[in-house]
Amino acid sequence: MRSRPSSGRRRAASPPEFLIDRSLSQVSLPAALLQAGLIVRTLADVYGEQTAQETDDATWLALAGERGWVVLCKDDRIRRRPAELQTLSDGRRGCSA
Repeated sequence: MRSRPSSGRRRAASPPEFLIDRSLSQVSLPAALLQAGLIVRTLADVYGEQTAQETDDATWLALAGERGWVVLCKDDRIRRRPAELQTLSDGRRGCSA
């Protein structure tokens, strides 16, 4: 028995959501990405200003991985620290630095 041919319609893929690390601009970069129609969050948006400053990288990287957010950061050392590397590996997420 043959399966029915598809109608040719594809589900629209949801746009990527971005999480911007505190090492990058918290104002101009998010504003530019929002203006381009992208979904953008900063650590302050997610955790609040004070908690964002105190949250370690492995914690917010894990959250980004769980939620499927694309991480934008300037901290190149994240890719070399064992805890952060493990978090990225566990979440199977990359980090654009």
